[in-house]
Amino acid sequence: MSRFLSMSDAAASKGWHAIAVLLLSFIYVAVCSVGHTVALRYALQGGLLLLALPLLGHSLPTFRAARYPIILLGLFMAYATLHTLLLSRWPAISMAELRSQLGMATLWFFIGMVLYRVCRKFSISDVVIAGGVALALAEFGLEGYQYLATGIWPYRETFATPTYLEFTFLINFVLAFVVATLCFGHWGRTQVSRISKPWLLAILALFVFVSLHAAARNGMIGMVYLSFSMLLLYSIFQGVKHGWVKLLLIWLVVISSLAGLVTYAIKQDSRNLAFTESVTAGWDYQHHPTWTQIGPLPLMSNGEPVDDSAFKRVAWIHSGLDMIVSHPLGFGFMREVFAQAVTSIGIKNNLGHAHSGFIDLGLALGVPGIVLWLLFCASLFVTGYRRFRYQQDVRGLILMLMVCGFLGRMLNESIFRDHMLQLFLFVAGALLAEMIAMATPGQGD
Repeated sequence: MSRFLSMSDAAASKGWHAIAVLLLSFIYVAVCSVGHTVALRYALQGGLLLLALPLLGHSLPTFRAARYPIILLGLFMAYATLHTLLLSRWPAISMAELRSQLGMATLWFFIGMVLYRVCRKFSISDVVIAGGVALALAEFGLEGYQYLATGIWPYRETFATPTYLEFTFLINFVLAFVVATLCFGHWGRTQVSRISKPWLLAILALFVFVSLHAAARNGMIGMVYLSFSMLLLYSIFQGVKHGWVKLLLIWLVVISSLAGLVTYAIKQDSRNLAFTESVTAGWDYQHHPTWTQIGPLPLMSNGEPVDDSAFKRVAWIHSGLDMIVSHPLGFGFMREVFAQAVTSIGIKNNLGHAHSGFIDLGLALGVPGIVLWLLFCASLFVTGYRRFRYQQDVRGLILMLMVCGFLGRMLNESIFRDHMLQLFLFVAGALLAEMIAMATPGQGD
């Protein structure tokens, strides 16, 4: 045991320790969105924590270099703890949820930092992309089996994850790594990934195919946002090399491809025909008690029911905003805080979460909780921007895209919990550590 705990960074960068870190990290990324894997995720976290122990003693310089994100995350956790002790309406539940949700996610952040401050043959980008490919291939294979059995390729359903929302969350998360590596992977002084461009293009095609058939509207929005962001950045930083004619051609190809994908998605999803009236009815939730999950859906002008998803998501966001305004310090941290908050103001309901991470967070920890979380995310974004802009480290760009993607998804999905929050913080910590290692003299890929 003493020999294990005294392992040097050089020894941890290769051999069985490096293989174990990369393998356990890959398995975690690949299975974290799969149903009924909670026990496996805890086992993987325990294994990675054990592997991090011998590296902890020399991690202080890394922590010092990442002091601003660490301090802000610490302030967020301190506030959440004080809120639980002093302001929560259900302190016992809040304390249990605080440990199992935010506590575990914070631990993942530091595990990522400690393990990936050591340079290895493969980076966290390689691990994340490989994990995403494993899940996408499993989904493609299961859908292919269904096609062979029924003659119809499945649409708006997934087999590898409990719902298509969880599936598209991971695929969009990994897409940031794929697209950034594809466009800038060999730009600057550091090599982000060992995956070649032909393979990255094949992975991109696989992700687009499975995402289109999963048919989650939020997933499509995320893909379009990511595409335009990367197109703009590529034009700014790489456009000069290609000339305006070739750059214009790239814009036309990308926009035409996106237009085709969006048109296909809109035509395939019948819910989009009722979207406008459904959103309008949802925003006017006070006149439609169905937002509480009790009673029939309101009817549109043609006599048909509104789209259930669009109506309820908008109604829950609007009602959640109203409750945050009336209770700016929140109700107390817990998983189903939206339902409990609605109950506490005297409204009978069959609700769960708000389908918005920001609403859930605001109702749980109030406006100060949202502000502190945004400050932490801003510190990650600024760190990534500075590394990408001034050091030409593409890991910085990946961190920027990852932060923006997570915050954007928080607007209309409850992802500030469970494996989604844990994955975000684990990879953010790993990217921070790799960027710091690359900036240290004598370090390299």
